[in-house]
Amino acid sequence: ALVGDTSYADKATGTLSLFAEAIREQPGAYSEMLMSVDTYHHPLREIVIVGSKDDPAMKDALGRLRRSFITNRVIVVVDPSDEGFIASPPLAQGKTAIGGETTFYLCQNFACQSPTTDFNAFAAQLGMTAQ
Repeated sequence: ALVGDTSYADKATGTLSLFAEAIREQPGAYSEMLMSVDTYHHPLREIVIVGSKDDPAMKDALGRLRRSFITNRVIVVVDPSDEGFIASPPLAQGKTAIGGETTFYLCQNFACQSPTTDFNAFAAQLGMTAQ
């Protein structure tokens, strides 16, 4: 999701296939690979947050996201004012802060729902409970 290159998914599928029998025999020894199997079978949710890293709304949102267990997700944070940030990953390209406010995008396979500046509305899109 981060780089927009499906060849990595193809390589991951090959690796999981090689270890399939071992995973079946000793699943406890392959917890990280089992998480990859879960990601393979359930679509990845792509979260893009655009806004100033100093914005209290950004800090609050990141704190709430960190305290929540959200499976199969990748989070990209973009601060448009960060001069040290050379290039956005493909997932973040074209995403902007609406009205200069921290803006949340929820996407899947690079197709995004309507962005919002309301974290509670965004949390509802994710199916998060109040934190």
